[in-house]
Amino acid sequence: YYLQIAYNLAHHGHSSFDGITTTNGYQPLWLLLLTLLAKLTGPDKTIFFWASVALTQLLALYAIRMAPKLVSGKEFRPFYLTLLMAFIILQFNTIYTKGLETVLTPFFIIYLLMRLAKPDEMLEKTTPLGLVFAFAFLVRLDAVAVVPAYLLFDFILNRRRLQPHYLIRLTRVLMPLIVTGLIYAALNQ
Repeated sequence: YYLQIAYNLAHHGHSSFDGITTTNGYQPLWLLLLTLLAKLTGPDKTIFFWASVALTQLLALYAIRMAPKLVSGKEFRPFYLTLLMAFIILQFNTIYTKGLETVLTPFFIIYLLMRLAKPDEMLEKTTPLGLVFAFAFLVRLDAVAVVPAYLLFDFILNRRRLQPHYLIRLTRVLMPLIVTGLIYAALNQ
């Protein structure tokens, strides 16, 4: 499905599966990557297919390689977060290795887990976190569910209080996601 739409977009300039009917039923970031790959590999669909398989495998292997980096120091929290990441990768292994957009999910999940493992960096560095939330949304639109879960964990783990400075940081964290969501909604009307 994705390969055909990406191929049509790259070589015919039309977001369509059958070449006639316009579609927007896809996850935007994965389609963008595949469209760029289709453009790079040229009109041969076989080369494009094998290049997409290679891209998917490389991304999956890199994500698995990144997971152990969560284990650092002598704290137990990073160790348990690494186990959680390993469970997620193993649970959805077939998806990661079949070429779907979820091969990109470990990248934002690992980043968020690493931030939870370092309490001093929670909402202090708001821009990168906000961009990761926007990235997660573009990877899978339903990944927006990660945002309240992450913020709830941050709130509980760090015993945050609903004070004005926290609410201001929270607003700055959510702004890239809100802007991305509004742009996506405007483009898909």
